[in-house]
Amino acid sequence: MAAGALTTIGCVVALVFERDGFGRPRDAQVRPFYVVLLAVGAAAGVVVPIVVGRMLLGAGRDRLLIALGAAGVLAALILGFVL
Repeated sequence: MAAGALTTIGCVVALVFERDGFGRPRDAQVRPFYVVLLAVGAAAGVVVPIVVGRMLLGAGRDRLLIALGAAGVLAALILGFVL
């Protein structure tokens, strides 16, 4: 779970840096493929520990869906999408 949390935090920080243009020339645009990879990494950092916990502890499927929804909302808010 700690590795998943660190992975998610790292991906979210990288998403924020990419959105804000940190480390890029001023006229460069956001790289969509990189953003998608970071979003997948952030989602995997949330989903993998939940799936492993479900397999080991027998947690319900509803928790997995709630975590996926929360990860999606977080990614949308970070990227600036209007919900």
